[in-house]
Amino acid sequence: MLENTQFVALYFAGTIGINLLCAAFLFVSRIRKYRAQFSMLLLGCFSASLYQFITWQYHSSTDIQGALLLLKVQTSILILCLPAYASLFLRWTKYKIALPYFNAFVALCVLFLVINIASDSSLRFSGALELVQYQVFNNETVARLDGAQSTYMIAFYIFCMLVVCGLAAIVYKAFKDHQFLLFSLLFAALFLQALTGLNGVQIERGTLNSIYFDGLPFTVLNFLACLYIASALNRKTNSLKIQVGIRERLESVLLGLAKGTSNNKDNHFYMNMMHELRRLTNAQLCCICAVEPHSNKHQVHTKAVVYKRKGISNFSFPITKISNELITKIEQGRVIKDLTRFYQDIPIFARVEAKSCFSIPMLNNDGQLEGSIILLFKNTIEENDSLSQTLNIFASRAGAELQRDRADKKLNEMAYFDYQTKLPNMSSLYELIEFCYSRNTVNNTQSGLIMFDLNRFTEVNRNFGFKYSEIAIQTLGERLKAYCSEQIFIARTGGDEFVCLIKDMEHDPKALMRLHWEAICSIVKKPIHAGSFVIRLTCNGGGVVFPEQTKSKVEVIRCAEIALANAKLTHGQALTFFDASSLEAIDRKEILIKMLEPALKSDRELYAVYQPKMDHAGNLLGCEALVRWNNPELGMVSPDEFIQLAEESALVDELGNWMLHQVCQQINKWREIGLVMPARVAINVSPYQLAQEHFLPLLIDTMKHYEVCPSMLEVEITETLLLTNLEDCVDKLKQLQEIGVSIALDDFGTGYSSLQYLNELPLDVIKIDRSFVKNLHKKNTLELAKAIVSISHHMNLKVVAEGVETKEQVQALKEIGCDVFQGYYFSKPIRANELSAWALKKTATSSKPVSHIRG
Repeated sequence: MLENTQFVALYFAGTIGINLLCAAFLFVSRIRKYRAQFSMLLLGCFSASLYQFITWQYHSSTDIQGALLLLKVQTSILILCLPAYASLFLRWTKYKIALPYFNAFVALCVLFLVINIASDSSLRFSGALELVQYQVFNNETVARLDGAQSTYMIAFYIFCMLVVCGLAAIVYKAFKDHQFLLFSLLFAALFLQALTGLNGVQIERGTLNSIYFDGLPFTVLNFLACLYIASALNRKTNSLKIQVGIRERLESVLLGLAKGTSNNKDNHFYMNMMHELRRLTNAQLCCICAVEPHSNKHQVHTKAVVYKRKGISNFSFPITKISNELITKIEQGRVIKDLTRFYQDIPIFARVEAKSCFSIPMLNNDGQLEGSIILLFKNTIEENDSLSQTLNIFASRAGAELQRDRADKKLNEMAYFDYQTKLPNMSSLYELIEFCYSRNTVNNTQSGLIMFDLNRFTEVNRNFGFKYSEIAIQTLGERLKAYCSEQIFIARTGGDEFVCLIKDMEHDPKALMRLHWEAICSIVKKPIHAGSFVIRLTCNGGGVVFPEQTKSKVEVIRCAEIALANAKLTHGQALTFFDASSLEAIDRKEILIKMLEPALKSDRELYAVYQPKMDHAGNLLGCEALVRWNNPELGMVSPDEFIQLAEESALVDELGNWMLHQVCQQINKWREIGLVMPARVAINVSPYQLAQEHFLPLLIDTMKHYEVCPSMLEVEITETLLLTNLEDCVDKLKQLQEIGVSIALDDFGTGYSSLQYLNELPLDVIKIDRSFVKNLHKKNTLELAKAIVSISHHMNLKVVAEGVETKEQVQALKEIGCDVFQGYYFSKPIRANELSAWALKKTATSSKPVSHIRG
């Protein structure tokens, strides 16, 4: 018999140890597939260990408050374990319960937990607590609390009975599903829980002197679960051993397969596979047949054929010549013994005189038929699981390889061919250009490239719709494809853009290219019937001979594009050949754009000049600020050249801002030396600048920064600026005029001049274009200039004449009433210091007007 002090400690220490060992086992042997169950069971092991320890301490209590606290913790752990183990039962048995019911169950557990924690006497008692010392069956003394039983505890008993009934239903499902091992495990735990629950009720009623065994079912459940898991892992290990054995037996086969790699051109992979099959099976003939379901005749093509230990040439035949049983969709292979009806129309099959055949399908990853492996035997063979298993491996590998081959072929088509016309695309063209360029360089021959596009093809889209324009492109693609030959290569490089490459030309390449161009034009001009419509097309082409006209292979396409752009200017079915001067002009533009941006930031290359504005007597009335560019490498760059490039590259906004800062800064410098302009300094504003939302705020902020009065500035705009958004321009110009900035309309009388602008725009000045001034000796021009001046004066606008170069022009303009003169007769654009020196000198020395400044 155990001594008085041994049983309780041994029981609780033993159960705690078992739970911790189970937890360690679970932690080491957890399986990812059942991670949720393992995690929950692991948590249960720790919870059971804690429950047992708390119960042990509870039975060893010496004061009421300590025992009450331990009882609350014990009861809380019990309540928390209920939903955890219920969830575990559900997961293991795959018992489905409606989520609202489970949520209600969890909510009740939470309610009992809150009552247990919040109550002064725990969930079990309502008050009048006392600590009772009593002896258990081995005469060992333990303690427990006694008191008036709580009504909440009665409700909890009822709740626990319902939970046991629910768990019993779950356990019954395991029995119905023939999960007998799992059923035994759960049933034992459930039965033991019922017994220990009855034990607890009797202890609390005082009818049984015992300790709480409520943690024992959880310990047993954890232990049995670990045994169950260990058994499953053992079965898995044995299964893996069997599979390893099978794999080892097939190792030589797999090594054989590894000898070859897939190659779509010579089929070494498939041929090596058939040689391995022949070695394994001793078949007279082994072949891989691939089905081509998208071919017109539904062809079967062999990928590799081994006959009498030798590889022979591949062949094709319509699938109608062979029974479907040889190309079958049945998942497992089958032995066929009556072969007469299967291959009588296929000579190589008939030559074998086989008595039996083994056919196994090759399925891809989507379960679709890719083909079949066929083995013909001279003798009769029987069904063989080992042979079927081996061939299944071969079929699976070959099917995957066939699928990959087809995917590679499709990707190759997508990468190198146009999806709509099936003509080669730009990638194919680049590769051919590279090849031809290298060969021409070695052989001293030439190739010609004609890039052409369809005229007004957007109108075809608009007039006939996308469907019919697509038909037109497809039809044209078919015709161009038919024109291709070994020497002629045609590709589609864009929506309505094509390229024809003539590979080898030795004598007079341009003449040969013109002949091919005439043929291409005829193909394009041929009417295309699309439904009830007839579509007629024409084209322009740009040609380049390479390597004669190019410096490198990367320039071939670029040169052809430049030639095509020039061809479009002719508005006919022209073939324009590349001109090197066009490339030089484009290269110069690129160089200028590249150099202009750093020049705007350095303040060492760009500078401002000022062209004076005079009255007819030579008195200074103001000036126009102009920008000049002196590049260290290029020298002086014409304003007409770089300003246009700035507008094309969107650098004009930055250039305009640079000019605004320069002018405002210069006005300050003039003011510091005592020079005040009698009129305004004019700056030019580009259409791009005025369209920007930040233009007005930037101009105003710059004037404030340099303390420049708006009355010192004049903004010059051109008529082209007004063509895009007249309403927006008028609004911004009015805001400028309101703050005191003068508005001048430059180059009046050219382009799209309209008297309507004089009526709608908030103008202060009209500048007569230099083309009028130059032709004032012509009566009609003089009369037109006189009319412009008269209209301007009637509208209270000042008139400035640009490009005044002779005394006669000054006299004629004076007679018709022109107010201000600007031109080389008075002065060319000069630096700011020259202008200020002349102005100060004139003011100091004489009031007599100076006729002109010699800058």
